[in-house]
Amino acid sequence: MRNDCEKLVRFNVGGTHYDVSYDTLKRCKDSSILLKLASLVSGKWEEGNGNKKSTFIDCDKQPFSIERDGVLFQYALEYLRTGQLCLPPSVSRAAMKEEFEYYDIDVDMTRVKERNDDVHLGDSIIKDLSMILAEKLALQVAAYVEYDFIRRNLPSTAVKVILPTYDYSHLKTHEDLLSERLLARGLEYVSSEFDGTRNWVTAKKAEDNSKSLRK
Repeated sequence: MRNDCEKLVRFNVGGTHYDVSYDTLKRCKDSSILLKLASLVSGKWEEGNGNKKSTFIDCDKQPFSIERDGVLFQYALEYLRTGQLCLPPSVSRAAMKEEFEYYDIDVDMTRVKERNDDVHLGDSIIKDLSMILAEKLALQVAAYVEYDFIRRNLPSTAVKVILPTYDYSHLKTHEDLLSERLLARGLEYVSSEFDGTRNWVTAKKAEDNSKSLRK
């Protein structure tokens, strides 16, 4: 016989289908509706679901139907699984609280947060701008190092590249990102510095690339 946590139960909530683990259902100790379903599932399983090829109970072809909002049910499940919830702007706390009450789920509403999409959008824009800046700096450094390599016609040593002053603060914040973009171009980020008037980035050909170029 399978362990309880391996059983899956199929639901049709307002036309939306869900596969929920029996283990999740058993967490609904205060939910008269879901607890009854868990007990029913357990009874049907014990009665003789001997088909080990299926992870569903006998009634998987006829899922348990609940006439509620199918979209909100996923958030109720998320709370049961993790003990916390972050709602998108399209779902109100009031609507979610009503769903919790319907299912008799004892919920701590302080653990139900509302996601601010403006904050997420701002974070995304900052990350995109950081990537663009790192790419721009990497292109600039790569051009200087490549020029030095060609001019010397020798394996390149570390090369210092002067950068615009306004880039330095961003550079120090995103050194790892710049290092990654330089490495993608076969360059190794060595260091950066500011001498009071100018910004410097020191880079060199990555060891493996230098070897391949000398062949």
